[in-house]
Amino acid sequence: MRVLCFTLAVFGMVVALPDPTTKTDRLKQILSEPYSPNRNAALENLILGLIEELRETMLNGSDDIPVLDPLEIDHILIDDEILPFPGSKVTINDLNVKKLATFEVNDLTVRRTSLILQRYRLQLDGEVSVIDVDVGNYDVLVNAMGFNIFGNGDAKIKVIQPRIKVDLLVAPRISISGIFLNLLECDIKFSLRDFQPNITGMFHDNAVSAFVSLFLQNLVGDLLELYEDDINKFLSTTIHEAANEILKDLNLISILG
Repeated sequence: MRVLCFTLAVFGMVVALPDPTTKTDRLKQILSEPYSPNRNAALENLILGLIEELRETMLNGSDDIPVLDPLEIDHILIDDEILPFPGSKVTINDLNVKKLATFEVNDLTVRRTSLILQRYRLQLDGEVSVIDVDVGNYDVLVNAMGFNIFGNGDAKIKVIQPRIKVDLLVAPRISISGIFLNLLECDIKFSLRDFQPNITGMFHDNAVSAFVSLFLQNLVGDLLELYEDDINKFLSTTIHEAANEILKDLNLISILG
């Protein structure tokens, strides 16, 4: 969702301005600026303003969007329709995720890469210091290769310094129906400094629960490092396809009102 907002911001950043006339004039001014390989400060400032509006919406919600920080989910069920092990089931109750809106933008650059084609390259580097995840209760039963994994308890997880780097190439697509935004390239890189779980109730044993928590802490870091390229490729491809599917019907003229 955040990446999509940043993508829309390149041409749809006009939503950050209150007056439709001002929006139109400001967009025309930015798009008509002389070509320069240097950073487009005006566009960067508008995108940063949109990011701050996103933060406020996450904290306070809106008419259409509920509060997202803290993110509260009453019930999640994952069964063998998703898991590759028949008869397996994971239930999560009272999930609470905090500090999502504390993200910081380390760097944001926008450059026009083509004057005639009006192509823009947007690069963003952002992170969150720590995300706190609380699970009021979980119940897990997984039979994997003849070995039963079970447990019932609660969990507290700290996701330390998740970081995302985004590199997008966008351009307008003009047709008789209007002006649309097209995401030409999408490169996403995700990293994580640490993953600190504290799980109770695994195998109904406190000592085993402590061992599982430590094991998962090391495993998540190792998996992210081992499969870094695959994870980044999956994120890039998924976001690219999903964003263009949404953008193909999003007429920028209608946004301008």
